Amino acid sequence: MDLPVDVHTVPNIDNDFDDIEGIYLSHGDFIVGLENGEIVAMGAFKQRTPECAEFKRLRIRPDRQRKGYGELIMKKLAKLAVEMGYTEGFLDTVASNYRAQRLFEKLGWLRSGGGNMGPFELFYYTRKLKKEGQ
Repeated sequence: MDLPVDVHTVPNIDNDFDDIEGIYLSHGDFIVGLENGEIVAMGAFKQRTPECAEFKRLRIRPDRQRKGYGELIMKKLAKLAVEMGYTEGFLDTVASNYRAQRLFEKLGWLRSGGGNMGPFELFYYTRKLKKEGQ
């Protein structure tokens, strides 16, 4: 089987699923969105620094995209991060994910740089986290 990239150059980007409790729940959270008892969305954050939460794993089931789940998950995660004392947020997304970029910018995230992970170009986003109404 010919793969489009050398699998040895791509880091194991899903290894955090093997330890959700240890990676996310000690200084963050991992949430899922349900519709009729089925998981249709998920997202997480973990500690990047004592002040900064790193948002990860925003995934929406393809047939449920563009229904508002991404916005709901991101808003809930930001609220939970503030409740845990975080004042800043960081996330990354692949440069080709225009929908995610539009969502993050709509929610007040600012593109703050970029980098690469294996063959993937990434955009970095940051924002200040505040209690609702501030």
